[in-house]
Amino acid sequence: MSKDDKQYGQQVLRLIKKLVETDGDVTGEESSWLSLVRKEFGQSEDNSEFDPAVLKAAVEDDDDAEELISLLLMVSLADGQTTPGEYELIIRVGGLVGVSAERVEQLRAETVLAVDPD
Repeated sequence: MSKDDKQYGQQVLRLIKKLVETDGDVTGEESSWLSLVRKEFGQSEDNSEFDPAVLKAAVEDDDDAEELISLLLMVSLADGQTTPGEYELIIRVGGLVGVSAERVEQLRAETVLAVDPD
């Protein structure tokens, strides 16, 4: 997925942590996502700050970028809704990795349907 999977994993974990803390309330579902991502990338607890430049350098192509945005959208829905602050962060990350706001919105609609098809 990236030139340096460890660095990528660290940044994704830091970004997800920032995302789930955006609304001020980390739910059990959001904590489960953090644990899952930590395990997926073999990362330990890390209190370092998210570094956008490192993430941008680690995302190699459009597929990686959209996969990251989809992951962020799923995590943001873990507590039942994506808050405006969470969505704003996802839009900013999309811009950072080359995913337009329009495409983020398309991915959001697809993610909402996948999570709650009714």
